[in-house]
Amino acid sequence: MLRYVSAAPERKDVWILLDIKRDNHPETIMDTLADLLRSTPSEHKPWNERIILGCWTTKYLSLAHRLFPAYPVSLISFSLAFARQFLKVPHIIFNMNMHALMGPGGAQFLADAREAGQQVFAWTVNREEFMRLCIRRGLDGVVTDEVELCQRTCDGGKDGPCRLPENGGDDDGDDGLTVLQRASVLVRAVLLYAVGSLFTAVYRVDLDHFIYGLYHDGNGKENK
Repeated sequence: MLRYVSAAPERKDVWILLDIKRDNHPETIMDTLADLLRSTPSEHKPWNERIILGCWTTKYLSLAHRLFPAYPVSLISFSLAFARQFLKVPHIIFNMNMHALMGPGGAQFLADAREAGQQVFAWTVNREEFMRLCIRRGLDGVVTDEVELCQRTCDGGKDGPCRLPENGGDDDGDDGLTVLQRASVLVRAVLLYAVGSLFTAVYRVDLDHFIYGLYHDGNGKENK
């Protein structure tokens, strides 16, 4: 895949969001990825301008920072509570489950992320009405299986252009969501809140220790 993306000049603007699953052994998969990127040069643009490393837990975030200091890093999550802990950590992109963002607490999370200067993506957004809603709410990107539909929606859908409002998003525009769809989003968001609370309890974050580890090596020396 790296060779395919890198080889042709017409694909130089294609970028990759790597979803690094939690069922991999952290050190093994991250070391292997580092070796792979070193051994596969990007011909038209460096990999750190084309790849975002998607991590689910602090273990992977720490390894990504240590092994790939020049690469953008994304926290992938379905839990607003878990993600909220990282709002004060610099240079983290939040890649959040769409239903969590569209449910209770999602608008406040977006506002807090904007205030912190952090980008927010949503996954997985495959229907036009949800794409339009993401645009209206000012999200920075979406993960989708329907790339052509997403491109048409961003350029202007069947009802005309669907651009970010001048007020910065969160307007009350009609995105074509039915009552049933809105109810479904609410139910899923509540379920995700419950599961996310359990996830947050299992994968506890010592934020001070995590931030300290970003700037110091294993011997306590400050990273250059």
